[in-house]
Amino acid sequence: MDEDGDIWFAMEEALNLETGRSEFPAPRAVPLASTHRKLGHPSLLENSAKHARIGGEIVYDPLFGEKGWVLSNSSGRYGTSPDRRKEHLDNVAARFGNYGLVFDVYYI
Repeated sequence: MDEDGDIWFAMEEALNLETGRSEFPAPRAVPLASTHRKLGHPSLLENSAKHARIGGEIVYDPLFGEKGWVLSNSSGRYGTSPDRRKEHLDNVAARFGNYGLVFDVYYI
């Protein structure tokens, strides 16, 4: 979520350094080849004048919670710094809720 409360999201992807092509999804459980570089969510706002308010991940985990889809603040840069609170993540979930998307919220 950016400073204006807008949500930005993308699939995890990797840049193939040899071809210059974006390849996705970039699964977390599979190590990337040395010819690839992961493009994480910080790159979403890289060329924007906006700043991130909080960042995280959306994953499907039917064994966690009741809804299957989990929203977390799992982000080293935008999710777990001391000024990020659970209330911020709940606000993101509420914004998604405006579109009928419902998540179990997992605040780290």
